[in-house]
Amino acid sequence: MLQIRAVDADNFSVRWTGQIQPQGSGAHTFYVNSDNGRRLWVNDQLIIDKWIDDYGTEYSGSISLTANKKYTIKFRVF
Repeated sequence: MLQIRAVDADNFSVRWTGQIQPQGSGAHTFYVNSDNGRRLWVNDQLIIDKWIDDYGTEYSGSISLTANKKYTIKFRVF
């Protein structure tokens, strides 16, 4: 049975996981602009770590990746 629950607009956290596969090799920069804390891992390396209560600011982090190779990606936000 599927249960759907409402999520409070201000008091929640979420984590997304998946994979990315870049088309080119070299430095890749990821950008995040979210309301409140955020952390981003690529290939288990933390590249954005702004677990603070703020909004309206863009943060970025870079990592060197190899073309056509799959990498894990995790993103958390509160």
